[in-house]
Amino acid sequence: MTSPTIGVDTETEAGHIWCVGVANDEYRHATKDWWPLVERFQTENITPIFHNAKWDVAEFRREGAKWIRWEDTILKAHMLGFHPLGLKALTPIFTGVQLQEYGTVVGHGKKAVPMDSIAPRVLDYCSLDAWAAYQCNKRFTLPPAWQTLYEDEKHITRILMDMEAGGLPLDQGKLRHGRQVVLRRMAELERTLADCGIEELTKTEAIARRFWKGKPKKVTTKSGRLSTKAAVMREHAGPDDKWLAAFIEWKQLSHFEGTYLAAWKGQESLHPSLNQTGAMTWRFSCSDPNLQNIPKSNLVSLYNLFVAPEGFTFVSLDYSQIELRVLANLTRDPAMLEAYLSGRDLHRETQDNLERMGLFERHNITHPDKKRVFAKTINFGIAYGITAHGLAPRLNLPEAACQPFIDGFYEAYPTVRPWQQHQIATGEERGYVETFTGRPLYVPCVLAERGVLRIRGENQCKNFPVQGGAAEIVKDGMRRAPQYLRMQVHDELLYLVPKNEAPDYAQHLKETLVDYRHDVPYTVDVKVGDSWGEIKALADLWVDDLNNDDEEGVQ
Repeated sequence: MTSPTIGVDTETEAGHIWCVGVANDEYRHATKDWWPLVERFQTENITPIFHNAKWDVAEFRREGAKWIRWEDTILKAHMLGFHPLGLKALTPIFTGVQLQEYGTVVGHGKKAVPMDSIAPRVLDYCSLDAWAAYQCNKRFTLPPAWQTLYEDEKHITRILMDMEAGGLPLDQGKLRHGRQVVLRRMAELERTLADCGIEELTKTEAIARRFWKGKPKKVTTKSGRLSTKAAVMREHAGPDDKWLAAFIEWKQLSHFEGTYLAAWKGQESLHPSLNQTGAMTWRFSCSDPNLQNIPKSNLVSLYNLFVAPEGFTFVSLDYSQIELRVLANLTRDPAMLEAYLSGRDLHRETQDNLERMGLFERHNITHPDKKRVFAKTINFGIAYGITAHGLAPRLNLPEAACQPFIDGFYEAYPTVRPWQQHQIATGEERGYVETFTGRPLYVPCVLAERGVLRIRGENQCKNFPVQGGAAEIVKDGMRRAPQYLRMQVHDELLYLVPKNEAPDYAQHLKETLVDYRHDVPYTVDVKVGDSWGEIKALADLWVDDLNNDDEEGVQ
């Protein structure tokens, strides 16, 4: 191995590295006795190439082997706009070689066989994956202007590994109590439904047949089944469907209890995985479990289950209205800039503009809180490229009635629409738009001539620079203050800090993480508390998925 880089892959079994594969143009090998390889690489300054380094480097960490540097082909592929990002999908495109799927080698689930029983096959599989990572790295050439962004992402990889290893502490006492509350409510609903002749609640097809029986118009899913989506059933409910509200609530609670409360039972802490390449905008996606989209429940707040252990406390930092601040700085809209720079509330500004236009009076909207909700929805919606069609269900108004609200926004902030049109033109020309740092955000749908794909592409051109810009701000904050960091959700950074250090560390975050790179600064709110729920900020979030109800399961 004379080259300065080498492709590396790991295979794990029972929580440990079973073998390591290495490869370059002249050499391909895998071994269970892998420690000497690591020592040689580090002695001879050989740089390993991984596909998804966060996984492999974390596995080496658990075994006591640390890497100072590496290359990561999944990050490069994402920057270059290649999708899907899996090594098995990329390799045949760039090398002509078809890799085996993991399951075809060792089997799936209960049918998986011990690696020792098929050692030659596993070793060959591992070394071939290492070869594929090496070959892809040779072909994935980043423009010089993107190299700094790539190095920044590798820095983020290290921070994410530390976050995931630390985890978030769970209070099992609070979890048990919350589960009892939910199960008691489910039992009450079951009795109510039994009185209506509905007892087998998991048989959704039978319940769907009962609901749609006799209705003149039936709604089906893409697979042809009768819909049990909550919003659809509510829309088509008749006077004989008084049981429906109880069924929908039971269905939601069943999913809530099974997905969260039962699944988290007995765990002292959760270690969710944050994926750097899970979104086209380079925002993180979260899994195992997904803590970025925790459902709200009137019975149990899941955030309250995360309680700091003795001697520690949570410190939460939240970037205030970050998407709208990014939009103000990108569009250079005078009214937006002036509002933020003078310390006024942009939601209040929009609310007053809509009031002056008579839109609230036209729709008999009188309560101040509802007016503010409308203003927030419109502000965040425009930042995300929303149309009247998308706004209608969020405002609970007919589609035609929503267009004046959108027009009112553009009238109040006149440079936003020209900027958005420029982004669409840029996307058409390049196939991507950029964040303010020059990071490419690919928008292939904008190249469609017409239809739903074209509309989606145009919206992506408008909102990707905003979302991606917000991600740049948050990630830069993570790099500047990584100590004690345990979680990132939307625009919030959550730290678990020793109590005796918390006041000074909170002040450090206030001073360090405000970002002044643009005219409108990206300000932060810092809170301290013993549980995540105590300090969780939920007010200024835009949820892109209005209703995540699942046709085949539950909401």
